[in-house]
Amino acid sequence: AKTDLLIKRENLNNSKVNLELARTRLNVGSASKSDVYRWESEVAIAKQQVVTSETTLLAAKIQLNNLLANTLEPDFEIEDVTIDGELFNEFFEDEISRFIQTPIDFIKISDFLVQESLKNNPNKKVLLENVKVVERQKAQNQRLLFAPVVAVQAQAGRILNVGGVGSTAEEGFNLPDNQWQVGLSLSHPIFQGFARRANLQKTIIQRDQLAYTEEQLDQQLELQVRTSLLTALNASTNIEFSKVASDNAIANFGLVQNGYKEGRIIITQLIDAQEAALNAQLNYALSVYDFMQAKLQVEFALGFFSMLSSPEEKLDFSARFQEYINTND
Repeated sequence: AKTDLLIKRENLNNSKVNLELARTRLNVGSASKSDVYRWESEVAIAKQQVVTSETTLLAAKIQLNNLLANTLEPDFEIEDVTIDGELFNEFFEDEISRFIQTPIDFIKISDFLVQESLKNNPNKKVLLENVKVVERQKAQNQRLLFAPVVAVQAQAGRILNVGGVGSTAEEGFNLPDNQWQVGLSLSHPIFQGFARRANLQKTIIQRDQLAYTEEQLDQQLELQVRTSLLTALNASTNIEFSKVASDNAIANFGLVQNGYKEGRIIITQLIDAQEAALNAQLNYALSVYDFMQAKLQVEFALGFFSMLSSPEEKLDFSARFQEYINTND
């Protein structure tokens, strides 16, 4: 959004310059009033585009701050990403980017990253933990289905003191002071057994549901990795071509603008050149962010963000990748 705003502001300044050129040509009699009207219209359109870009940028900053629990200052600034900047080079020169240049290497890196995502994606890990819980519940319910109910009961008592009529035994009899009893019961309730069978069936259904969810998640992760890599591949090639197109379009606009100033170029040619330069600049800027966005989508599927990882984690990832490449050559 910020890059779009900067380009739109540059386009507005170009339209203002062209308006002044049209007025100068009108004063010297080399252009008609229609040129001035046309450029006044172009300036108004460019101003509206700037206003739209400003509001879009403001909305994006508010949303970003909200996602970060409003930890940023209200007027925080955003650093632009350029192809010669440190951040872009970190994305563009890592091992993943280097292996999406040829079809064979692209297949290798795709297979490896799919394998990594199926093992390390946070959502997959949570799902596998849920599977373990259901498996334990299923095993417990299977044991309960056939296990009887065993009850053990014991009781003991001691008479500390007695007195009164009948408290003493007749001659030849003995009244015990200690009393105890022990009981053991073994049962298998039929109706409770039905409930146990229902619980077992419930855990089986839950396990099947998780199996379907796991299969669906695996398919989604593979799709996300492969499509994001294709997007990154397309964006990486588009960066070079769009940069050439942008540089040439800007240079052409400068020549046409100078020709319009000298009266050798008509207004429609200048408008076309300016529009072409604007679109070429926007396409170039978007190609840079498209590439970075695609790379982040890949890392999101992996559960591994290179920007947030320690040097040890990066080395561990590189070692796994090299091992995969060596064993699959």
